[in-house]
Order: sequence, then structure tokens, then C-alpha cells
Amino acid sequence: MRSFFGHHSPYRFAITPQMTKYLFFFSLLILVSCHTTKKTVNLDKLKPLKPAKMLEKLEDAAIHPEWVYAKGQLHFKDRQMSMGLSFASVLRKDSIFVMAVKKLGMVVGKIKITPDSVLILNPLQKSWSGGSLVDMANRFGLPPKFSLIQDLILGNPMIITRQHATGKIEDKKYLYSAYDNHWLNAFWLDPLNGRLTQQRIKDNHSRQQFIQQLSDYKNTDSGTLFSFLRTLELQTTQSGQIDIKITTKKVIWNQPRAIHFSIPPNYTRVD
Repeated sequence: MRSFFGHHSPYRFAITPQMTKYLFFFSLLILVSCHTTKKTVNLDKLKPLKPAKMLEKLEDAAIHPEWVYAKGQLHFKDRQMSMGLSFASVLRKDSIFVMAVKKLGMVVGKIKITPDSVLILNPLQKSWSGGSLVDMANRFGLPPKFSLIQDLILGNPMIITRQHATGKIEDKKYLYSAYDNHWLNAFWLDPLNGRLTQQRIKDNHSRQQFIQQLSDYKNTDSGTLFSFLRTLELQTTQSGQIDIKITTKKVIWNQPRAIHFSIPPNYTRVD
């Protein structure tokens, strides 16, 4: 097993407390669903599927690896800033997700998400913040369950509700949508490879929503079909619209790694 986190650089880089908060979002975009599927489909004659059949296809699109390691680049933009960063991350199924974010080769943030909590470190300011997963998820209009956050990280369909479900064709894609008094979720599937191309989740109570798009699918060395490019558009009540673009450069499946994540004693809490 190899160590994941190394020592941070002593050089300074300006990262604001607001930017630290957004590390939660960077963590939600690292990985996407994959499988290898080949079929012949006439897109001009595509017919809608019943909701039950669409649910089967959504379940087929999901992956459940025990471990996932990923590296790549991300670009963040909101109404106050625009910034390019690099990342390295590890997900252990149903247990923990950790990520380090760098700028110019220097670690500027680390995050750990578990089924109970979220911790964020700012090495340059020697500070940390944290709280329950419920509080952090509610801040951005996400369902406060680790299993669903894990689905989003993996690029799996993030199915929250199945009520009032419908199936239709939109832009030559299968579309499944459902809603209840709290949530609306919608998923677009590519009929050629059966992979998720877009998902939309809306919190009807807070009026917050996000739209994740997945593209640039390629076969990896292991033979799996993987989306190396994804974007996330977030509409939040606190910060307005946030746009994040993730380009994955390297993915390793099911190789356990030692994860070292702790709060140094000289760090100050900034919650």
C-alpha cells in the first residue's frame, strides 16, 4: 500500500476561506461511471422506455469499485474568481473520500469526507474547518447521504426519488425524470454506450440545483469506458452560480492505498 498525502510546500499562495469551502465541490467531481458496451442503435427511430426499464438502464450504468485513485486538473469559476488547480484523490467504497488540491505544485487544500463528517485543511494558512456531512450538503442543496455523494463522485446516477417518474427521448438521448415534494432528479443516457451523459438534481425547498455533464468517454487500460471530462454547474443561494470543469488524467481501480489525514496541532479552526 502506498501513501497518498505528502508534505505540503512552504511557499505561500493566496486561498480565501470561501475557496476553502468550495473544496467540498471539487471532491464531488473526481470520478465518473464506466463500462464497456457496444450496440447498434438507430437514433432517428429511438423510442421512449417505460420508467421501470429506464431504472434498469440507470442501475446498469452504475459502478461500485472498492477503491478508486484519480489525478487530474480542474477549473473553478464563480462571480468573484476564476482559478485552475490540480488534484489527486482516493475513494474507498462506503467509507472515506480524500483529496489534495494543488496550485503551481503546492498543496493549497485537503479534504476528507466520511459518512458522518467533512474536514477541510488549508495548509498555507494553517487552518481547518469542518462539520457534519448533513450541514455541508444542505449548504449546497445536496442530499445528506454518503452513498449518494459517493454516487456523484463516481458519476453514477444519483437517484433520490422515483415518484412521478417518466421516460422520454430528448436530443436523441434516453431521459428519465422523477420528482417529489422535496427533490427533482433527471438523467440522460447515451443509447449507444448506455453511459450517463448528464444528471440534474434540484432541491425544491432551497431552490438550489446542480447539473453534471459527462463526456469524452474512452477505453482505459483495463478495458472500461471512462469519461475523462465532466462539468458541474451549481446554482446556490449563498454564492450564486458556480462552474467547475474536471479533466481526469489518470485513474486506477481497486488498488488499496494508505490514507494519512489528520489535523496538525498548530492549525487554527476557522468555522
